[in-house]
Amino acid sequence: MVCTSYLNTEALNLAPRYVEALLLKGTILFELKKTQDALTYFGESYKMCPLRYEAVKGLMDCYLLLHRNREASAVIGNACKNFGHTARILTLCATVMSKDPLQAEKAKPILEKALKQDPTYLNAVYLLASIYEQERLYEKGIELLKKHMEQQTSCRLHQMLGDFLARTNEHEKALHHFSIALNMDPSNHKAAEGSQRVEQNPESSESYEVDDIADSENEADLEESEVEAVWSDVEYT
Repeated sequence: MVCTSYLNTEALNLAPRYVEALLLKGTILFELKKTQDALTYFGESYKMCPLRYEAVKGLMDCYLLLHRNREASAVIGNACKNFGHTARILTLCATVMSKDPLQAEKAKPILEKALKQDPTYLNAVYLLASIYEQERLYEKGIELLKKHMEQQTSCRLHQMLGDFLARTNEHEKALHHFSIALNMDPSNHKAAEGSQRVEQNPESSESYEVDDIADSENEADLEESEVEAVWSDVEYT
C-alpha cells in the first residue's frame, strides 16, 4: 500500500515535467515543419493536461496547417468550455473562424470583444489588423495599430503599421516605422522587405498584393452564447 502511494506521488510529480517535454518537442517539430509529428506530441500533452493553453494552441496550429479545420474547431470549442471566454481563447476562436469563408465575418467582432477584455493582448491586435489588411480596410488598420502603440510597442506593431502606410502611399511614414521595426529586430524580414519595396517603387502601392475578401461591417458585440453556438456541433475526441 505504501509502495503504491509512493509511486502515485512520484507519477504526479513527474507529470508536469513530462508535459513540458511533450510541449517542447511539439514546438520544435512544428518549427521544423514536421507538422504531423508535432501534432502527436501536442495531442499527448493535451490528453494529459487539457487545461494547458500551449497544448490547445499547438493542436489548433497543427490542425489548421494540415487543413483539418473541423478538428481545430472542436479543440477550440472545448477550450471555450474549459477556459471560459478569455482574450486568449477568443483570439484562438477568431483564428479558426478566419480560415473558414463561412465563418470569417464573425472573427472581427470576436477580436474586438477580446480587446475589450484585455486591451494589451497583442495577438488579438495582430490578427485583427491582418483581417483589416485582407479586406483592404487600411485606415481602420492604421487607426487600430496607432491606438495600441500609445499603450505599448513591439517590432511587429511597427512593421504592420509600415505595411499599412505603404499601402496608403504614406511612404516616408512607412519607412520610419520599418526603420523602427528593424532597429528593434534586425532579423525582421517583413520589415526589411517592406522598406525595400517602398524604396524601389515609392510612387505606388500596387506592388503589395492582398487577397480580396468580402467586406464585413458587423460591429456588434458577440454574447457568450453566440460564441458557443459556433462550436455546438463539434466535439474533440
